[in-house]
Amino acid sequence: MDPMENWVLFLLNFEQMTEDAALQLIEYAQDYYKDFPKYYNSPNRKGHLPYILHVLAQENLEGVKALIRG
Repeated sequence: MDPMENWVLFLLNFEQMTEDAALQLIEYAQDYYKDFPKYYNSPNRKGHLPYILHVLAQENLEGVKALIRG
């Protein structure tokens, strides 16, 4: 296999992983927002709030993907 093919496969897989993670983050953020008292008062999820707010502040999927990429 050509070494460049490895890079192409890696980038495609990374993009797919990024999109999947972004979709999951959006779903979790929406759930957190809908049932805020349950999530915020849960000791192991209270600290998620800043991240939830960052996700919810994004206008679209691309914005969430940009958060993941840093």
